Amino acid sequence: ATIRTAYAYETCDLWNDYSRSVRLAPNVNSENHIVNGTSAENAQAICSTLWQGALHGLSQTALWIWDNDCDRANRSGYADDMLTLKPEHLWRLSCASKDLLRLSEEITAIRNAQPKIGILFSETARNYSDLHMSALMRAYQSAEYLGESIRILTDTVCDTTGLDVIIVPEAEYVSDDVYRTLSEFSGSVLIYGRNSLTKDADGNSRGAFLEAAENVQILDSAFSGLAIQTPAVSQLMSALRGILGEQEVSIKNAQTGEIPVGISYQHTVLNGKKLVSICNYTGNPIQLRVLGAESWRDRIQEESMGETVIAEPDIPLLLEEEEPIDTSLTPIPGTAAGEEQLLRII
Repeated sequence: ATIRTAYAYETCDLWNDYSRSVRLAPNVNSENHIVNGTSAENAQAICSTLWQGALHGLSQTALWIWDNDCDRANRSGYADDMLTLKPEHLWRLSCASKDLLRLSEEITAIRNAQPKIGILFSETARNYSDLHMSALMRAYQSAEYLGESIRILTDTVCDTTGLDVIIVPEAEYVSDDVYRTLSEFSGSVLIYGRNSLTKDADGNSRGAFLEAAENVQILDSAFSGLAIQTPAVSQLMSALRGILGEQEVSIKNAQTGEIPVGISYQHTVLNGKKLVSICNYTGNPIQLRVLGAESWRDRIQEESMGETVIAEPDIPLLLEEEEPIDTSLTPIPGTAAGEEQLLRII
């Protein structure tokens, strides 16, 4: 099967988070090409696209189908894309839709979790340099892989309420209002690109942004063309973890003990139980330790998982904290002394 790139998934997640950050309103995707030329055979992508869309604020979507499997030679871009002629795709779509309805309370709880990380997306910075967009995606990846809810801050909507850290990704030119908001922010500011915030919207110089301030951390950045090279995702994740500290729920690679890159997860507490959604964007199965509870139950498959789970590519997991099973053996009351006791598992 052709696995869609992680970048495509994260782009969808980013813009869904952007939409709900700038306005609390239904978020509708009226043209969703859930199956297209590069992912026509990846039925599992339907599960992750719909599930992750819902978690990141997508309220409604219209799935588009173009190709009727005829004249493929002249329509190669959408060849073999007729969703209604793909039994596995329809099965995956049906299952994903059912799970979204059945688990709507859990999904709503996760997507409404208070964001701790804000990421600046500035149209001003973007208009001056395309490097801002590459750096923005790197920042978003780093936060998403740490399991944190994310708020996108813009030139016009820059609400910092409840945030612990704001990431400024290669934003040399920003408006006076954004600069003032960042200057007054009491949490941590993580900047990469030493020229960030040094010019206003008209190109006038400001000088370095509070480089000596205790709550400001500045990382160097490097690009190859428009592609960001440093800081690496792992470097940003490490910097963010140093600022935020340990989480109540976290995941690690069961083999290496490291926080995995390419695993999107979010968590919250619902009805007194920890809840975590996991989606594997890497294209390969990975064994994970989910820290925060001794045992988890996958609410999608309704199976007990223990602390270690296998995350298959593009197949979401929704884990709910589960009381550990008491496997102690207790003698049945009334058995005679000296007789072999019958035992039962409670």
